[in-house]
Order: sequence, then C-alpha cells, then structure tokens
Amino acid sequence: MKSLKIHLDGDSFRPFLILLDKHRLPYIVIDHRPDALISSLWLDIPKSAEILDRLSGVITEFISRKNKKTVIFMNDRRRVGASGLSEQEIALLLAHAERIKITEPEIVKRFITASEDATLKRRKQRFYSE
Repeated sequence: MKSLKIHLDGDSFRPFLILLDKHRLPYIVIDHRPDALISSLWLDIPKSAEILDRLSGVITEFISRKNKKTVIFMNDRRRVGASGLSEQEIALLLAHAERIKITEPEIVKRFITASEDATLKRRKQRFYSE
C-alpha cells in the first residue's frame, strides 16, 4: 500500500498528532530530530480513500485553528498551498500528493536577489568584476 509523508516543523507536531488521534487516523513516526535549533517530525500515513478524506478534514481544521502554512507536494513535482482551500479541494489534491509540509508562516523566508536589492548589486559588481 502506498503512503503519504507529512513533515511537521516547530511546535506543529504535538497539536497535529492530537488531531490525528482524535480522528482515529493511523500514522507511523518515521523520523524525529529534536535539535537546539530545529525540531521536526516526519509521519507516514497509509494512502487509502477513506483515510485521505479524513486527513483532509484534519488539515482543514488544523489550518483554521493554527496560523500554519501547508504546502502539498504533488507527484509531478508541483507545489500547492493549502491555505484557503476547502476540505473537498484538499481531498482531491491528497489523492495525487507525494508529501505534505506544515510550517510556521514566519519560518518561510523570502530570498532577495541581487536585482531587488541595491546593496547586493554593489557587492556583486565589486566581488565579481573582471
């Protein structure tokens, strides 16, 4: 049977596991790394129609209760943000998902390119001039 991997960051995993237990969803903890800077958890959930329907409800409830960013990674390498989607839309996405990542919104960083920042432009010219 195929499975769906879920990556939980920060303080997300305890409330998410409570919701999984509340909805009686089976899961296996496959990797847990408690570090000083990073604490994360990987779950493995069996991929069946009934479980994915209930999991979509858990994700919808979790997103609405907590201010979390959820990204669904599809089999064809597309990434879909689950915030603002309905439970039915999430269920349709989960049928073709490879993994899910749930993070704090402030953890997701925006990378600045040299063309967007004048100080980086100057540094680039100074360090990379021939």
